[in-house]
This record gives sequence, structure tokens and C-alpha cells, in this order.
Amino acid sequence: MTCSEYYSMEMESDLLIVNKRSKTLQHMQLEAVLNRLSSEKPIYNEVHEHLLKQSAGHFGETTLDFYLQYLPEHFHVAQDIRLFDGIHYFQIDALVICPDFILILEVKNFKGELTFDLEWNQLSRVYNGQKDIFPDPFLQVEHQTRQLTRWLERFSFPSVPIYSFIVISNPYTTIAVQGQDPANLKKRIVRPKNLLTKMESISQHFSECTWLPKEFQKLIHLIEKENLPYQAAIMDRYSLSINDLIIGVQCEQCQAFPMRRRHGRWFCPSCSYISKNSHIKTLRDYQLLVKNTISNREFREFAFIHSKKVARTLLLDVCHQYTGDTKDRKYVLDLV
Repeated sequence: MTCSEYYSMEMESDLLIVNKRSKTLQHMQLEAVLNRLSSEKPIYNEVHEHLLKQSAGHFGETTLDFYLQYLPEHFHVAQDIRLFDGIHYFQIDALVICPDFILILEVKNFKGELTFDLEWNQLSRVYNGQKDIFPDPFLQVEHQTRQLTRWLERFSFPSVPIYSFIVISNPYTTIAVQGQDPANLKKRIVRPKNLLTKMESISQHFSECTWLPKEFQKLIHLIEKENLPYQAAIMDRYSLSINDLIIGVQCEQCQAFPMRRRHGRWFCPSCSYISKNSHIKTLRDYQLLVKNTISNREFREFAFIHSKKVARTLLLDVCHQYTGDTKDRKYVLDLV
């Protein structure tokens, strides 16, 4: 019996392979702050550039996910994980947990011409006539390997081989390698379409399973438990206050601010669109940008609501938890 057949028999039948990749919290925060930031603000272009990078990374990772769906059923993929190694937190785009080994995937969604300079440990990109220099992704995954090894040791897991690939997700990006390559790093640069073939090649080096199915399942559950997504204070990062934001309920139809409250509905003066629930996105924006709780007064000020009673009704409809007495009540936002 092969290792794969053994795992197929022993593993839980409902083990998920690849979950649909969600946007990171930082990605959602950037979208929210840019949406409520005037283009005339000096910081607008910087926020916009950061959002473009986040969006490109997310697109590249979802491109990879298409091919990861075809992994054997006893493989598991953990996406966008952030773990603590005992010294620092570390983040990995995708971690493939196999019966024989663990695979770290670092995804790059660059356009243009890429050159991996192995002599000077850097990555250069030429696009639209401009040359940019980036940190060496091989050094990045090597450090991630050390951190993941340390994390596994913290929880007394047996030693397991850890491999890594640099995944270039854009099929139109050209790739070149320069400098001496004694470690054969070139073979660790892959396209998403070729990833499964590369993994099969690694698996052929193992005649026995590295760890037992129970250990395998324990690791998957522990990663889910220990994963702590990065929670940036997005407003502090750009030295913004709530006074820098465009406040009010935004129209879902024409994106204009603010909508008006009329006869139990939201009305847009710009396009006459009428909605019942447009305030929900406003509360979600508040949670992403300001904090996880909101008072009646804070909601009225942020959403341009004049009536305390209306604000209270809307908050009770959306928020299932609150703290404090009526006068000092804080409603708990759980919309992200």
C-alpha cells in the first residue's frame, strides 16, 4: 500500500483541500479607507498604490488556487497564515501540508520582465521602461522555513522536510536567472500550471509517510487555531483621523455620499436610488477603520442620522451584542 492510499483510508473524509481565498483584513481596510478618502488628500496616491499592490497579490494567489484544487484529496492547503515562532510572527501566502513533506509557496504577481540575480540576492523587474528592485524571495522563503521549523518544534511535532517554491502567477511575465546557481534555485521558480508536476516529483523521493494521519490532522487543526491574521491600525498607519474621512451612507448605485433617511429607507439625492440596508456597509467601514464598537451618538455622526430612535433601531437590527446601560451603551460590530 502506498502512502497516498494509506492516507486516503485513514484521513477524515470531510477534510477540506482548498477554501475560497478571502481578502485579507488589510486589503479590506485599504479598500474602505480609499473609498472614504478625497482624491485631493496628499495621502490618497500612497493609499491607492498600496491597494493596487494588495489587489495584484490577491489576484495572483487566487490564480494559484485554481490549480491547487487538483491536489490529491489527502493534501491540505492553509492560505494567508500568520503564526508566532516564539520570537516573531511570520506570514506565508500558501502552505501545502502533504503526507511526506510541507511546501511553502511564495506567490508573485509581477508584470513585465523578471530577473533573479543569484549573485547579489535580489529580484529586478522591468515594466513600462522602469526598473524596480525587490528583496530576494529565496532568502524570504529560507527564513520562513527556519521560522516554520521553530514553530513545529514549539508544539513538539516530528521533524518533517520543508520545501519551497516561488510561484510566478502572471503567465505573461518573462523570467530570467543570472549568476551562479550551485543550489539549483532555478528549478524552484514555477508557474501555477506546473506546480502539481513539481510536487509529484518531490513525492517520488519518499517511500514512506513522514508522519501518521493523526499527526497530520493535529497539525491542520493547530494551524487553524494558532493563525492570527495581521490587524493593522490602518488610520494610524497613514496618520489619519475620522475627520479626514468622507462620512455618511454611500449609495450602492452611483457611489455618491451621503444618502438621506426617508420613511424608513435610504434615498440617494444624486440618482434617486432607494435602499433599506445601505447603513450596513457604513457600519462595516466603521469597524474596519475605527473600532469594533460604536455608540448611538457615534453612529449618528458617522452616518448622518438625526434621530436617536432610528439609530438605535438600526443598530439593534445589525448588532447582536452590546455592552453598558442605555445611556453608555456600546454596540459590538461583527461585520468583517
